[in-house]
Amino acid sequence: MSETFQFNESSRKLAAIGARFAKSVPERIKQLAAAIDDVDELLHQCHKLKGTAGAFGWHELADAAARIEISALELKSEQDQTKREKIVQELKNSMKNLQITASGPPDLNC
Repeated sequence: MSETFQFNESSRKLAAIGARFAKSVPERIKQLAAAIDDVDELLHQCHKLKGTAGAFGWHELADAAARIEISALELKSEQDQTKREKIVQELKNSMKNLQITASGPPDLNC
């Protein structure tokens, strides 16, 4: 009986943490958008969002954050200004798609 109580208590706590994450998603996306001129910060924020979203079952959001992270890595290593501008435009488009992805509920069909 004690094990059942611990399981239920743990489940309740995890659900509360997941609810806090869900409420924080719009702010996290704003932080990503604000970091577009700071590639290192953008990488940091993308990595955090990707991991946390995946952990709570927001798989589409985690995938979108991973795509932004890859583009940010490309931007960090690219020296050609024309290619950099193209990557920045792709990042901006990805940010818009990220906002759309984040507006829906998580994919709970694991």
